[in-house]
Amino acid sequence: MEKRSTPIGEVLSGLGIITASDVERALAHQRSRGGYFGDALVELGLVSVEQVKFGLADQYDLPYVRLHPETIDLAVARLVPAEWAREHLILPVLRDANRVTVILTVPPSEEELAAVRRFTKAEHIEAAVSTEETIRALLDAVHNGDTAAELPLQSWLAEALAVGATSFGVSARGDRIEGWYRVGGVVRRNLGGQWMTDLRHAVAPMPELRPGQVEDWPAILSTGGRMWRVECSAIRDVDALEWVARISAPLPVDSAQVPVPPALRERVAAALGKGPVTVSVCSDPGQVDRGVLEAVLAGLPAALTGSPVRTLHLVDRAVAVPTPALSVRLDKPLSEVLASLQAFALEALTLDVRSFDAEDLAATRRVAPLAVVRSSGSGSGDLHFDFDLCLRADGDDLLWTTDSPTDGAD
Repeated sequence: MEKRSTPIGEVLSGLGIITASDVERALAHQRSRGGYFGDALVELGLVSVEQVKFGLADQYDLPYVRLHPETIDLAVARLVPAEWAREHLILPVLRDANRVTVILTVPPSEEELAAVRRFTKAEHIEAAVSTEETIRALLDAVHNGDTAAELPLQSWLAEALAVGATSFGVSARGDRIEGWYRVGGVVRRNLGGQWMTDLRHAVAPMPELRPGQVEDWPAILSTGGRMWRVECSAIRDVDALEWVARISAPLPVDSAQVPVPPALRERVAAALGKGPVTVSVCSDPGQVDRGVLEAVLAGLPAALTGSPVRTLHLVDRAVAVPTPALSVRLDKPLSEVLASLQAFALEALTLDVRSFDAEDLAATRRVAPLAVVRSSGSGSGDLHFDFDLCLRADGDDLLWTTDSPTDGAD
C-alpha cells in the first residue's frame, strides 16, 4: 500500500474538516511539541481521533471502518494471539478464501503483514483503518481474557510452530510461568498444568540443570507428530528457569511412525493370530538418521497393527528423542525387568538396547503379544525373529523392507 503525496492536512482540508488557519495552528504546535501532525490537530481540539484516522485512510487509499463484535469473523480474529494483536493493534476481521482483511490504526510494516500471513495462513492481506479505541474494544470482545488463560505446553508449542517461529522459550519465576516465541515481535502466553513434565516429554535430552550455570546442548523437539533438531540453552536457579530453543532443522519423518505397507500389516495380523510375534529392527547406516529410527521405534507396534496399542518402551541409555510410548530406562539387568513385566497386561513392548540374547527374546514373548527389538550390540545377530524389518531411505521418503516371516515362534 502506497502513501499518496498529498499531506494529511490537505486531505482533511479537502474533505472540509479543517481550514487553512487550522493547518497553520497545528503546524506551529507540531514544531514546538513534536509528534505527528494529526496528533497536533487532536491536541488543539480541531478534529477528533476518528477524523484523523478517516483522513489517514484516504491518504493511503484504504477504507475506514467502524465495526462491532457481531459483524466480524471470530474464527479468523482468534488466529492471531491476543498479546501480539494488542501490541501491534492489528486484528483480522474477515476471511474470503485465501484473502484476509485486517483492521489497524496505521499502515502496517512488511514484518507485521508477514506475521499476519503466518498466523492466518492467508496468501493475501487487505487492510482497513479504524481507531485504537475500536480495535481494543473488539480485541476484548474477541479474546475475552485469553491472555490470562493458561495454555498446556504442547498447545503453546503447536501455536508457536504453526506461525513459523524458529525461536521460543519458557520463563519461570516461582508460580508465574510464561511461554514465549518470536514472530514479528515477542508473543507471551501463560503456561499451566504439568509444564515441566510436558517439556521433558517434548524435548530430549533434557539434562539436569545446575543452578547458576548457563547450559547449552543439542536436542530433538517432538510435538504434533513432527520433529525438529533444536539448539537449547538454559539458566536455572532455585525457583527460576530460563529455557530457549532455536530450530536448526526439521527431521524428515513423523515422530510416531513411518507408514507400513498394508501387505506387511496383514502378515503381522496373521502371525499374531497364531501367537506372540517378535520383530527385529535395523536401519540403513549412513542413510537414516539414528534419531529418526529411535523416534519411530516406539510407534512401530501401532503402525504394524493399524490401531493404538498400550506399549512400553525399554531403553538402556539416556533417551535421545521423545517417544509416543511410556518409556522406562533400564537400571538393572534386562532379564530381571522382563520377569517383572510379566505381571502387566501389556499389548506391545519395544526395546532399544545394546545387548539382547536368546533368553531375553523368549522372555519378551511372555510379556506382550508383540515385541519390537532394536539391539546395537552383540548377542542378537543369530537370533530368530518372526520379522526382520529395516528402515531404508528412498529419495526423500522412508520405507520399511522385510524378510519373509517364519510360521511359528521359537
